[in-house]
Amino acid sequence: MHPRGFADFLDRASTELLRMEEQNRLPDGIRVHPDMYEMLAAARRRELEDGFPLIVLGMPVQADAALGAEEYKVTA
Repeated sequence: MHPRGFADFLDRASTELLRMEEQNRLPDGIRVHPDMYEMLAAARRRELEDGFPLIVLGMPVQADAALGAEEYKVTA
């Protein structure tokens, strides 16, 4: 996945999180396509090597092969 996809993902997900916050809904995680997971994991490699979970935008991230390459799902 191209780095532009990474930036787009962060923009879209943060916008959705702000909307959820305005509705007093608290997210508890985010699921992403495995390619996006690998990109995020590469950016956080040091934390993962130190035994920490993959956290992006304050939420734990899980890979979900059922999602398309540009899709994500915030869980609440």
